[in-house]
This record gives sequence, C-alpha cells and structure tokens, in this order.
Amino acid sequence: MIKPLSLLLAIILGTVACATVPDSEPRESFTMEEARRAYLAEDFAHAATLMRREAELGNPHAQYTLGYMYYYGQGLVEDTEQALLWIRRAAAQGDARALEALGNLAASGIRPREETLDGDG
Repeated sequence: MIKPLSLLLAIILGTVACATVPDSEPRESFTMEEARRAYLAEDFAHAATLMRREAELGNPHAQYTLGYMYYYGQGLVEDTEQALLWIRRAAAQGDARALEALGNLAASGIRPREETLDGDG
C-alpha cells in the first residue's frame, strides 16, 4: 500500500515536471526570442534563418525585420526588392514600423514593383 505522504510527493513531483514545459506560449515566441538573441549577438546569418521561418508563417515583426536585414545586407545579400516585399507584407498586417519604413522609402524615391507583394516578382 502507498503511504499518503509518498502519494502526495509523487503528485507534487509530477505537477512540477509538467510545469517546466510552458505549453501556454506558442512555439513561434521561442523562435522569435532565439532570432532576437542571434540578431543582437550580430549572428545575422542565424537570425535571418529564424526570421525567415517566422516571416513565412505570417509573423509581421519577423517580416519587417527580415525586410530590414535584406535592405541593409545583414546576414543576407542586400536586395531592395526582397526587402520591400517583406516590409510590405508586415505593413499589410498593420505593423507600425513597416508602415513608417514604407513611407520613408517612398519619400526617398524607392518604390516596390506591385507584383512583389504577391510573391510573383
């Protein structure tokens, strides 16, 4: 027969073991945090890989950041069209930084081709 104290200890240990895996946070938050750490450590190639994964899943913060990285050639070959494509995707979701960036780029005479928003260009 299991003693009540042993049973209580088993229940507590089982609860603590389950609590160590945060299942309330979506998986993308972990990837974004890793991407942010890589970016801040200037490991741009790794950050770009992680940002692309999140950007393709529709994360507007990742889309804007990936566009920024393309624009400045951080971990990627500098590519204004790719930069605009990702920044426009983020702006389409209402990302304030992306909207501001598009305005600044347009004011400087840089405008995307229309088909880049669809990914056809």
